[in-house]
Amino acid sequence: MVGARTSAVALAIVLAFALLMMWDNRRTGIQWESTGPQAGYFPFYVSLITRGACLFGLCERAAQVAPAGRAFVRRNQFKRVLQVCRAHPPLRPRHEWLGLYVRPFALVSGFMHFIGRIKPWNRAAPATSSQR
Repeated sequence: MVGARTSAVALAIVLAFALLMMWDNRRTGIQWESTGPQAGYFPFYVSLITRGACLFGLCERAAQVAPAGRAFVRRNQFKRVLQVCRAHPPLRPRHEWLGLYVRPFALVSGFMHFIGRIKPWNRAAPATSSQR
């Protein structure tokens, strides 16, 4: 089980990464010039939003008093997340060969087959009201 303390540590790691990205993008330029945005403009503001979300999550965690032993994520939920993460590395080296459209199609089709247990003819057909 993944506890609330583990989620706070994960938020702190993402917060540190967001701060690092803000610092580096500030170095490359975050202003708007006459020709358009500088190189760090958009990444800086994405990092700023990420920092705000992490601070909100950490403040929310600090305000909550969770009973001991209460899980943040149950084992079967965490297993599902790991199944999704495990599917990416085998397709990554084939990205250049498969291309931009085939790789995501293969990934989603694989999820539907292995995780969702959806039949191939239902994967290829457009969704109807009976399939929703």
